[in-house]
Amino acid sequence: MDNNSLKMPEPVLTDKTVLVALGGNALAPGETTGDIHEQFALTRAALRTVMPFIRRGCRLAI
Repeated sequence: MDNNSLKMPEPVLTDKTVLVALGGNALAPGETTGDIHEQFALTRAALRTVMPFIRRGCRLAI
């Protein structure tokens, strides 16, 4: 079995609007101090997961 057969297929997007909810643990997990620099770093990390949708031309509602 080759590696290509194990890859997950790209999701088919019929509606190009994606709703993303960020808050709570995504922006200020319990082990953080909650200062603004940390919040920006955590926000950047969380938004990396939505970049594939942006690259495909989807609209985001955050």
